[in-house]
Amino acid sequence: MPRPGLPAFPYDRAIALAEADGTPVETMERRAWEALVGASARAAAAGDDALAVSCLDHALDRCPPGEPERVRLVTHHRRIRDSLGTRAHRRRPAVTG
Repeated sequence: MPRPGLPAFPYDRAIALAEADGTPVETMERRAWEALVGASARAAAAGDDALAVSCLDHALDRCPPGEPERVRLVTHHRRIRDSLGTRAHRRRPAVTG
């Protein structure tokens, strides 16, 4: 089964090459973080919470501070992290003394 986040990561290479050449990368940056948000959703749907968070981490790295969508990304990122914490807590066996 292919990893849900894989299609998003070639943007990193393309952006690095464009930056090295002096080409503006704003459009590629936006496509990269949008692809990473989509990859995060697919990973979460597939039950791969760690990959979902990782994709959102990378999306936030690519999303510029002034971008209006950044607030939504940060909120979504927190929600997923909180959900992971809740699930991890539920899975822990009870300590008996």
